[in-house]
Amino acid sequence: MILTRVFAGLVLTVAGFGQTGIPGGTGIAISTTPITYNYAPIGLASSETIQVNLANLASNVATVVVGQSSQCTGSVSFLSAAGAQIGSATPFIVNSGQTISVGLPFAGAGIVGNRGVIRAVVVLSPASSYNYAFCNLSSSIETFDTISGVTHLFLTNSGFAGVYAILGGLSPVAHGKD
Repeated sequence: MILTRVFAGLVLTVAGFGQTGIPGGTGIAISTTPITYNYAPIGLASSETIQVNLANLASNVATVVVGQSSQCTGSVSFLSAAGAQIGSATPFIVNSGQTISVGLPFAGAGIVGNRGVIRAVVVLSPASSYNYAFCNLSSSIETFDTISGVTHLFLTNSGFAGVYAILGGLSPVAHGKD
């Protein structure tokens, strides 16, 4: 787990790997190492779609850090029961306050028969150290009836990366794998 403290607009990270300095000569280092979250395997029936929902709960800091925004970047992949990736990973950019969804209907899963097991993988991979500091990604996964839209399963991971940027105060924050 990497512990982060935000104080008076500066983000300080305590970690010993994969760090890059913040432009502007501050000497403060923030990790840009990707974070991977593997959802538990989920059964998917022939009438269902599996969907990962991603929300960036961070405040927009574009007015505080010129040229930067509060955005989360990464990708979502779906894996078969054998661990093989289904299709290509879907890249995402989630801006402050935005929610996006990435889905896979049963017909696109390549499952033989009426039911199979799918696993979703979300990789948070910041484009810069600013993106890590100002990303607060919350995620959930669900299955629902493809025709009626009725939800069958809903699992949440409310603190996916747990990276918060609270400017102007002292706040301990942790980010890492669940």
